[in-house]
Amino acid sequence: MYFLTPGLSYEASVSNTETLSLTASFGFALHGGSDVDTDFGLFPIFEGQFRHYYNFDRRSGKGKR
Repeated sequence: MYFLTPGLSYEASVSNTETLSLTASFGFALHGGSDVDTDFGLFPIFEGQFRHYYNFDRRSGKGKR
């Protein structure tokens, strides 16, 4: 069973070709059935990524964004 969960994402430029991306969201878990107790939980999820973009000049030369 899947649910859409709320979250926030932010990407900030560190230099001309590098960014830092941060994400915070909540996960939802549900476990149960007709013969067992039903349990659920909300779990915080944090993620960070460092991104390096290497082909800006080449794409710009081809007229792409």
